[in-house]
Amino acid sequence: MRKKPSREPAQAGDILLFYNASGVTRLITWFTHSPFYHVGICAGDECVVEARPSGVVLRNLREANEHDYLVIPAAGNGGVHAEKWAREQVGDNYDVVGIAVLVLERVFKSLHINYRSPNSRFSCCELVICAFREAGVELLPGLDASAIAPADFAALLPAAERANRRFRRKRGKV
Repeated sequence: MRKKPSREPAQAGDILLFYNASGVTRLITWFTHSPFYHVGICAGDECVVEARPSGVVLRNLREANEHDYLVIPAAGNGGVHAEKWAREQVGDNYDVVGIAVLVLERVFKSLHINYRSPNSRFSCCELVICAFREAGVELLPGLDASAIAPADFAALLPAAERANRRFRRKRGKV
């Protein structure tokens, strides 16, 4: 049995960065050369607001198979406002085209497809980035929300987690 990492409990508005992919989600880790494959916003009481292929959902992590995540603490009230906005998006659609564009642009580095996600369609990263932007917080300045992958959120991890050898890319640090 694999030992779970010890961590502080997540608070509403914190960002959850998932690792230890299985099945199809391993493709994301393969394309990005990162252990991270998914991101969501903690909704308190071990729940997460996230964009999944079924759409934007509020999910109980105790009932899910995905428990391997790191917590990126939200600064100030930005996380609370972001979580509230994200909850309002529950029921919106998943951005399948955006994911395909992201993969193509990551595989073919010189390719740039001018794609903008329609309102009410989100990838997991777009949901988190847009929620924090609505709260007035720019998490990853200079990056377009549709071009962000879960691996990009590793830059927001506390220094101790970034230094952890488990979370280094095959081709360098996360």
